[in-house]
Amino acid sequence: MKKLGVKSLIKVILCLLLLNSCQESATNLKHNKMIYQYSTINALAEGLYEGTLNFGDLKKHGGFGLGTIQNLDGEMIGLDGVFYQIKSDGSIHEVKDSQLTPFAIVTNFSSDDEFELKEAVNYDSLKKLIDSRLPSPNYIYAFRIDGVFTDVVTRSVPKSPNGMRLVDVVPNQSVFKYDENISGTIVGFYFPSFMKNINVPGYHFHFLSDDKQKGGHLLDLSTKKAKIKIEYIHDFKMTLPKVEDFKHLNLMQVKDSELDTIEKK
Repeated sequence: MKKLGVKSLIKVILCLLLLNSCQESATNLKHNKMIYQYSTINALAEGLYEGTLNFGDLKKHGGFGLGTIQNLDGEMIGLDGVFYQIKSDGSIHEVKDSQLTPFAIVTNFSSDDEFELKEAVNYDSLKKLIDSRLPSPNYIYAFRIDGVFTDVVTRSVPKSPNGMRLVDVVPNQSVFKYDENISGTIVGFYFPSFMKNINVPGYHFHFLSDDKQKGGHLLDLSTKKAKIKIEYIHDFKMTLPKVEDFKHLNLMQVKDSELDTIEKK
């Protein structure tokens, strides 16, 4: 066999390194999951309900997610590329591309882990089961849970004036309770505790029934059966509102107890 010269050997090594680099890049691209967020949870908590991002532009970042509508006019859920507004009177409407959002989180969902629940579990048990599947509490995760649920409790907040703190809006929210079996989908995210000034730490879920007649920010439920899909997120992108009020907010005065009230009450 003919021996390679030094120059030829170097060329072969460089080619192998280049090939390996291309393969790694392709693999990283395939697994490059990203969350896009508009504004911060603390800005919303401080009453910044004015946004500059319309849903037509939000869709460019993903069609799966949650948030709210301009002037805090109800809860928002994004599912299969369509955004829905669940108003405080319980009515549900498709969101127009021209409508604005003061706060939203979206992704292009693709699952990294899936498992099925065939037995009934309550809301706390469901979250503990999900806990057991997460590789680490230090990453962001997105969830899609399709199934049949009962004892569903959701809420929606009313349209509110800009500047009214969210913890003061929550007592005026509408709470919806559904005892019957409901087929539907839960859309949600988990954010690690070190990101608490940016997003709600822990779990944040919104619900929408298959017939698009029931939904809102999820407060409680039990499962009959459910298929749980989990997406691992390693990249995060955020856009801050280009409005005058944002410049003057004190974003560090929101208390942990207030976020807990906003999320769970």
